[in-house]
Amino acid sequence: MRDKGISEILIIGFSLGMLWDAVTTFLGVITIIAGPTYTLSIQNTDPNTWGIYGISLVGAVVVFCFNLITVNVWEEAKEGRWTLIAPWFLCVVFDFFTSLAGNYRFILPERQGEIAVVGVIWFTTLLTTISPMTVRYIVMDYSDR
Repeated sequence: MRDKGISEILIIGFSLGMLWDAVTTFLGVITIIAGPTYTLSIQNTDPNTWGIYGISLVGAVVVFCFNLITVNVWEEAKEGRWTLIAPWFLCVVFDFFTSLAGNYRFILPERQGEIAVVGVIWFTTLLTTISPMTVRYIVMDYSDR
């Protein structure tokens, strides 16, 4: 991105996607672990609540961090060090599917089978999944100037 003005706009736009990705990843892990009928509440008296929230938070943060270091992972792979490629790939796939589950939590149950709704959710999930790596790439390029 050579145009400095557009880089700032892109960073803001992709940062919103990045924030949404983090939220839906967290919610997606909760949905997958606890089931789709689980009610999100701090005052939930289920003894597993804090464990579910803890696993979801740690999972979302680690996945988010791997997504942010995408450029570094691929630079190391070019130098012959492939050690981070497998965990990075697994984290991006995990991020996509947990974000997908998190996004589905926001859709009314009677609309979840409609092809247009499914397409929009999948496309939005794909865009938000790549948002952290895009922000990092643009920030690195922006800071090089």
